[in-house]
Amino acid sequence: MNDTTAQLIEILAPAGNFAVFEAALNAGADAVYLGLQQFSARRNAENFTPEDLQRAVKLAHERNVKIYLTLNIDLAQRELNQARRAVQLAADFGVDAILVRDPSFLGLIPLFPKLQFHFSTQAAISSSAGVKHARELGIKRVVLARELSEAEITACAAVPGIETEVFVQGAMCYSISGRCLMSSWVGGRSGNRGTCASPCRVAWGLAGETPECHPFSMHDLSLVPHVQRLAEIGVTSLKIEGRLKTEDWVAKAVRQFKDAAPESNPDLGRYTGREQTDGYWTAQRVNMVGESTGRAGGSCATSADETLAPKPAQKCYVQISTDEKNATLAHFSFAQRNENIRIPARPIKKSRGSTVASLLEECHAMFPETLGELHIDCTLEPDTELAVAGERQILTAFDRFLRICQKPPDTTLRYPLPENLQNWDVDLKPAPENNKALGTRPNRVRASLQNLPELVKTFPQITYIVPCDSCADIAQARAILPENARWVMATPSVIYDENILEIEQMLSLAEAQKIPVEINAWDVLGIAQNYKLVMEGGPDFAVLNASAAKQLHGLGLRSVYITQEADQVQMETLSAVASTPMSLIIFGRPPLFKTRLAPQPCFQVGNTLMDGRGIAIFARPNLNGWTYYPEQPFAWDKLVNPKIKVAHIVADLTQDPTPIATLHAIFAKKIASDLVFNYKHSLR
Repeated sequence: MNDTTAQLIEILAPAGNFAVFEAALNAGADAVYLGLQQFSARRNAENFTPEDLQRAVKLAHERNVKIYLTLNIDLAQRELNQARRAVQLAADFGVDAILVRDPSFLGLIPLFPKLQFHFSTQAAISSSAGVKHARELGIKRVVLARELSEAEITACAAVPGIETEVFVQGAMCYSISGRCLMSSWVGGRSGNRGTCASPCRVAWGLAGETPECHPFSMHDLSLVPHVQRLAEIGVTSLKIEGRLKTEDWVAKAVRQFKDAAPESNPDLGRYTGREQTDGYWTAQRVNMVGESTGRAGGSCATSADETLAPKPAQKCYVQISTDEKNATLAHFSFAQRNENIRIPARPIKKSRGSTVASLLEECHAMFPETLGELHIDCTLEPDTELAVAGERQILTAFDRFLRICQKPPDTTLRYPLPENLQNWDVDLKPAPENNKALGTRPNRVRASLQNLPELVKTFPQITYIVPCDSCADIAQARAILPENARWVMATPSVIYDENILEIEQMLSLAEAQKIPVEINAWDVLGIAQNYKLVMEGGPDFAVLNASAAKQLHGLGLRSVYITQEADQVQMETLSAVASTPMSLIIFGRPPLFKTRLAPQPCFQVGNTLMDGRGIAIFARPNLNGWTYYPEQPFAWDKLVNPKIKVAHIVADLTQDPTPIATLHAIFAKKIASDLVFNYKHSLR
């Protein structure tokens, strides 16, 4: 990298804790992104307390380094005030920018003129149309989707008045950025909430066979040879993935970009045991998945190379001693917790076998491995006798201390909220259109062009939502539907620059024919703003809080979907205050992930793939790649909950093999499936 390039492009490092942050600074990073213990897309990282963040900002600014705070998850209704406290805290501490995904943050932009708002890659911006729309929303920078080619990044970076940030090193998702429900479907740990369990890294196999291949385990990304070109096309920032990686890994990653290395440091790949690739950049989209010699789990894997130090285990310390009055002293410490016990000396009238050695043995037996390592420092001789009551008192105190240490830390932000934020959205009241409780039969059906004719003939009074990828699809739908049919044209959830012209033509046709349009991406919404359309938000543009719904409503969407990931409590809380009409899918096979990669040889179209837990999925082509769906649908047809009210109850039959029989069964509340997704447990 020449001097001119070095002045033009930012090297942005990850930091999952303060030690990694310092390593990034010392390695020469121009900016560091990090998260608090809430609201971050890497909630499994150690992350930063408010005190840590304030100290990090001070140290960074002393070196002319910027700090970006990640608040890039879907927010539940009850989290809004905490999230707003985080924004106020960031502004007061001098954070340079915050990265967001949830639309609720858009309403805060005018209130914080000195704080930049960046769209996270979780916002799924994949085209220059999306970048332009982000600029109009007040966003100062877009972190582009990771699956873009050089030409596509070039088009995005050419948009004036807004910055672009590109991932250049680290782990990759098989799914298109921000479009994955897989981890949530498998076990309630949502990647859109920062708790992805990396189910794509496990072995899969054809149904009925032993899982043996890894068709979704992506190679790691490395664009080191293309840095000069990235600078030439106007990219603002080179982003390194890795908030779950070690100080050594992050330092090596930063230095290779600072030193203009001709190729990626092989140590970075050995860390995870995965090959490195630039496949998306070159638009090849092949040979990008495979086996890993390291521990499955992607960016949270431990070191596989001696040159990279593994993350040290946490340690619990126990100190046993006596004072000048011969009282027994016990001191326990773990992380930031400390406890002291003093037991006055007592005469031992009769030996009962209580000794220092037995005390220490009991301490070791009580200590859970999940807390890391136990270190005991004792100044007493092992055979020193102890009063039974004294030994019991120490063990009881140690047991209580361990229980406290195993509880999740209290991450509640107790930061003052200004009056203008305290009163934010206090006017939210349930929309009168939201009058259909969960348990009501569907009044809308999502139907593919393939199963639409049969459904329309049997159920003519239903409103149909029909996914369309082209003007030809619209014409086909119009030919199938009766003249007076109620229907909505659903636009694609992922588009690239090559799709923009077709999308414009589709929206122009919808305007001319007065067809309501469902919007599923910021990219498409940006284009749609140029037409006079009746618009709705789709399931790929779904929300988890009423403020996000209100922001989207203000941008022209007459209704929005509640995310299919939501649990019962989250839906009840949202329904109580949603001033925007909402839709709720009560049956269907949700798109678990979308990708630009073709299925691997071990998994061809028409086959069902299964992992070791029995999760079965299948693939279908989409406009720009492939979508994977679960073999078993979720079904809420038997659930009744008057606290969950929406304007539209929706059955998604787009992937159903027997749509007529299925819809009859839904109406009769006789669906055989007992799978209810996250409804009965907390979405994490």
